[in-house]
Amino acid sequence: MKRTVFIFIMIALLVLLGVWMFILGRQRTVVMRNESIDKQGITYEAVQVVGVSFDEAAETEITYDDAAIFYLVGSSHKLKLRVADEDGNTLRVVEKTIKLDLSKNISVDIPELLEKKEEEVKLTGKMW
Repeated sequence: MKRTVFIFIMIALLVLLGVWMFILGRQRTVVMRNESIDKQGITYEAVQVVGVSFDEAAETEITYDDAAIFYLVGSSHKLKLRVADEDGNTLRVVEKTIKLDLSKNISVDIPELLEKKEEEVKLTGKMW
């Protein structure tokens, strides 16, 4: 009897470990768009050039009306946005902590993200 209970407990722990690893190790596709948008009556203007880097990785520059795709593993990341003018001169740097939900595909509008005052932002997207 003790052996059967022990086996059931071990199976339950392995299932919980699998679910935990699924959530932490899931790869997400994040599309960062630098486009002017209108949302709920508010207009967010795109910037000329924005440098995007996640977790101190190499920076990717996104120009006006363009987008870039990032593949991120995990649910919490440090995001650094460097806003620049046409000549590449840095105008401002914005750093945020982002939390990703379980969605596989997430689309982010950079102009709207730049206007958010919160240091921690939760991003949601399309499930599977």
